[in-house]
Amino acid sequence: MDRSPYRRTVPALAAQILGAATVLSILAACSTAGDFGRIDRDVATLAYQPADTTAGLASTLAISDEERDFQSRLQRFMNMDARSGWLADVTRKLRISTGKQPTEQDYFLWLRDDYSDSISAVYGRIGNDVDTDLLTLPGMFGSICAVERVDRQRNIAGDQIPTTPPETLVALEERRMHNQADIDRFGQALQFRYNSYSYALEQMLVQAPGENARYVDAKLSELAEFLGRSENDAYCGAESHVDAPRSRYAGPVSVTAPDNSGPVDL
Repeated sequence: MDRSPYRRTVPALAAQILGAATVLSILAACSTAGDFGRIDRDVATLAYQPADTTAGLASTLAISDEERDFQSRLQRFMNMDARSGWLADVTRKLRISTGKQPTEQDYFLWLRDDYSDSISAVYGRIGNDVDTDLLTLPGMFGSICAVERVDRQRNIAGDQIPTTPPETLVALEERRMHNQADIDRFGQALQFRYNSYSYALEQMLVQAPGENARYVDAKLSELAEFLGRSENDAYCGAESHVDAPRSRYAGPVSVTAPDNSGPVDL
């Protein structure tokens, strides 16, 4: 690239960088996430550690406020069941009995064993767990969007500013890859949690259908929309809408949990 036009005002350069990043953010909403850095589908990430930035040229770069916020939110999301909660309980029992990591079917097995005295309690627990995840996702998606924007702005600035050392350009790509690896890990964890809840609901509908299932089904549809956005790398903007899968019920689904758990016609 010709970097001879060196005398450019900082405001003009900043406007070009931010303007181009805005256009790229719109295009990124339509892109498909790759498989870089994804963990095995059957492995639950229980104790998250950030990508290693202590080695390589990426360690020489400043850590942006957006990256710090993302790492903080990511650690809370990945570890929110590490000490207490269903995933921690399932993992402890599996390690004692088999030494294996949990799969997407183990959440249902845990529910069946721990809530065997009340069908309504099973549905209530699934709904509460989905709700807990939903509360974290708007902030998480906004934080990921901010990190992706910073990475784009860095690359544009690196290309436009002629004093950028070559090793800094390499470091920028390393940092982008580190960030993308963590974003992919979040997406995989979200997929694991959604699949676990979905499997549990479907098995409950087979074994003990109850009216409370309609509420859980509606909540899972909300979670499915976030999952669809994650799979399409559409973290930026609430307008990025992905159609949720068809409800497990033919009729309208209520978002208010009923008090009874009597049988319903499926």
